[in-house]
Amino acid sequence: MKRPAGADKKRNRRLSSETGFNVNSNKTEDEQGKTEYERLIGAMLTSCHSDDVWLIRWSIEQACRLAESLSLRWKDIDFEQKTISLERVKNERHREELGHEKRPLTPGARRVLLKKLEEMPEPPSATDKLFSVGNEKAFSVRYGRLTKKAALKDLTFHDLRHEATSRLARYLIPKGIAADSLVM
Repeated sequence: MKRPAGADKKRNRRLSSETGFNVNSNKTEDEQGKTEYERLIGAMLTSCHSDDVWLIRWSIEQACRLAESLSLRWKDIDFEQKTISLERVKNERHREELGHEKRPLTPGARRVLLKKLEEMPEPPSATDKLFSVGNEKAFSVRYGRLTKKAALKDLTFHDLRHEATSRLARYLIPKGIAADSLVM
């Protein structure tokens, strides 16, 4: 089977940190002077699902896939050990081959969850989902509409994973070593 043209094309979409007012810009006055991150969060805050904004903040910090994030429950988060368990997320074959998967909980993702807990009217049960955003398809449609509302061109949800790993690499790569010289 032949791969479609452009299938191997790698994406390198990150959230732009550029701001500024440009008289000739097509952006609305509300969008002027805001970074893409600020516009994305602002759009998510207008969603009918209040957890949309928490999911976006989490995704930019933790780099989980959408399906992984939507399946997480509070019992999967260990704040003391600073880990997340993806045991239930992975399929049977994956568990047999690789065993129980635990990932480190990044400091930023930990802060997001603690802030979310702080703002909740009552503590969640261990079996409650971390993010109540409906099913994956419904969220994806909403995400597309809200990124369009924020005037963000060509920003997929998976690009947030790339944003998170790029930010993480910036903190973990020893100074003096060029990031593009590392083999991953």
